[in-house]
Amino acid sequence: MVKNISMLFLLGDQPSQQTAIAEREQCYRAILETTTDMLGMLVYRPDGTIIDCNQAFLDIIGYDEDDLKELNLADIVPHKYGQCVTGSLKALKQQGRHGPYEEEYIDKHGRAVPVRLNEVWIPQSSGGDYIFASVLDLSKYYEQQKLKSRLSLISQSVDNAFDAFSIANDRGEFIYVNKSHVKLWGYDSVDEVIGLSPSTHCADPRTAQHIIEQTIEQGYCDIEFEARRKDDSLFYALMHATLGYDMEGREIYIASCIDISARKNTEEELLKLKRAVESSSTGIIITDKYGAIEYVNPKFTQITGYASSEAIGAQLSSMLSSKISHGKAHADM
Repeated sequence: MVKNISMLFLLGDQPSQQTAIAEREQCYRAILETTTDMLGMLVYRPDGTIIDCNQAFLDIIGYDEDDLKELNLADIVPHKYGQCVTGSLKALKQQGRHGPYEEEYIDKHGRAVPVRLNEVWIPQSSGGDYIFASVLDLSKYYEQQKLKSRLSLISQSVDNAFDAFSIANDRGEFIYVNKSHVKLWGYDSVDEVIGLSPSTHCADPRTAQHIIEQTIEQGYCDIEFEARRKDDSLFYALMHATLGYDMEGREIYIASCIDISARKNTEEELLKLKRAVESSSTGIIITDKYGAIEYVNPKFTQITGYASSEAIGAQLSSMLSSKISHGKAHADM
């Protein structure tokens, strides 16, 4: 857009100053042209008349070059900044420069765009003073700040989560573990785990490779396995691993894990009890509080002739009165 600068200088200076004018024009033109992709640049009159700008400024406010013919700076500054603008102009004229300070512009679609301004008052002998302003769009900055805040909250949540969390890279090395992971595997610090291979956490080192292969194949892996702590003690772990990618597009393996040793021990005890009941030489019946049969062992079937499918759900009282003899069957049970 840079085309009105020369007219501005010619109107404001005497012919004897043409060399200086040309140099100044070249300087300001270079500023406008070379900051296209970095910083919005704006030249305007104290009454808000826009004289010139670069493409970056147009991108910030969402207007095109033709729109500027009918546009005044007051059209894109919210009314709530009215007094601030008046104060800024007063300070700018007195001090010659003002900023950095923040305000908002309203873009072509009516959206508020946060900006940071630096302005210089440039007086002209003819009285046609103008203002040269740099305009930085803060939208992306604020979005990044919000994202950083969210990531910080997520990071704190994961770091302090009850479940153990870990991330391994495509070279098979831990690049992140949380506090619970360190505690679960019996290490002293996060730094002690970073760089280790996940295979060091498994009773069978081949388990780690199996988890990675299945995660790559289907995008996730759910597995129970025997894990090995730093001190070589063993425990049962339940892991959910998912496939992810880092900033360079390389594969990473994200895993959450809990200790299920207590559950596994309970399951083993229940299995032992089940085997004892099923191999018992005595008929065993389990009912609910209403007398409905929920379980019978093989000896019950042998004594009564009832298959378990027939007995389960039936009322024990009616079964005993109608089918089971009060002699041998009762005695054996």
